Amino acid sequence: MREILRSQGKANETKAHKRRCVRDHTRILILLLCGACFCFALLEPPTLAKKDQPPQESSFPMSVGKHVSFEVPGESLKTSPQTSQATPNTGLVVAPHPDAGLVINPTFDTSITNNANAAAIELMVNNAIAVFQAQFSDPITVSILFRYSTTAPNGTPLSSGTLAQSGFVVYAIPWNTYINALKADQKTTNDVTANASLPGPGNMLATNVRVSSANGRALGLNTPGGLNSTGGFGGTFDGIVTLNSANSFQFARPPGVNFDAQRSTEHEMDEVLGLGSSINGGSPDLQPQDLFSWSAPATRNLTSTGSRYFSIDAGVSNIVNFNQLPSGDFGDWLSSNCPQTNPYVQNAFGCAGQASDVNANSPEGIKSNSASRTTQCSRATNELTSRLFAVATPATAPASALLPTMRLV
Repeated sequence: MREILRSQGKANETKAHKRRCVRDHTRILILLLCGACFCFALLEPPTLAKKDQPPQESSFPMSVGKHVSFEVPGESLKTSPQTSQATPNTGLVVAPHPDAGLVINPTFDTSITNNANAAAIELMVNNAIAVFQAQFSDPITVSILFRYSTTAPNGTPLSSGTLAQSGFVVYAIPWNTYINALKADQKTTNDVTANASLPGPGNMLATNVRVSSANGRALGLNTPGGLNSTGGFGGTFDGIVTLNSANSFQFARPPGVNFDAQRSTEHEMDEVLGLGSSINGGSPDLQPQDLFSWSAPATRNLTSTGSRYFSIDAGVSNIVNFNQLPSGDFGDWLSSNCPQTNPYVQNAFGCAGQASDVNANSPEGIKSNSASRTTQCSRATNELTSRLFAVATPATAPASALLPTMRLV
């Protein structure tokens, strides 16, 4: 009997030992798995962004900006129905990339590539890109998605009267960081003049200056693109330009009785590069162009009341008036009825049958280091600096006296 009990006790001890071994091995396996998961978590790229969440590649807060350009009310009634347009024999097949300076890389959405006029639309976009690349010398690469649709990238219908729309990445740059970068990018005597009109140390006009991703990089700031094809975060686009396909656009010039597609495309490309005013959204932060908004010599105007104009010499010279109509964008130029004497690319309201480009003598091409000075628009040498695109040159002063050498807007 004792032998039997002894035998059973040993058997029980063996079973208990086996159970302990299994438990120990299980604990070890669990610990190993937890360690592996922890290691994988450490290896996950920290810059990957979840859908619609800002990527963490820059230390500056990000958001998405939006701009809409409109027709002069009733102009679409003068146009002819959209027709199939053969690709013209003359023109650029691909926009040439300069040896040095601004490079714009286009991506064509399926709303273009699947369209019957795809070849003509793509040629028009490449021609618009060539206009910018021929004038601006900031050595940065800008990525833009181009679309031809009646809806925004996220599927929202475009509003009535819309010619084109753009979306772009916006960074909130602390005031001192931005102003210091702007001053450091000074290249010409016009830049010196524009810098002299900036508030002195301790006289901040806002906590932050909101710049587009392209505009920031023109000043050497860490502001990468980050939009995906639906206009949310998680991609690499600096901006998205959408032409409203509900309108009758002419993709080759002259536009005839229809809207000039290239003019509207250049307008929205201006926005991606840095034009715009904070008055539109009522933000306490400013945009570069707001730093050069005046109503009289030595009198700034950062509101939608009264008159405003672009000036690089503290309001002494009026380069161009800003739009003050709430039905248009407050960052665009003041527009007249059609036909317009000066159908500038950046006019708040566009006319059918009129075409124009950004050039060294237009407000948009007159930029100065301030593209970052956004509205400080331009340097006469057309080096796209980061100030913003300038506006019309005042009749009282020659363009060469007011256009700062510009680099990227």
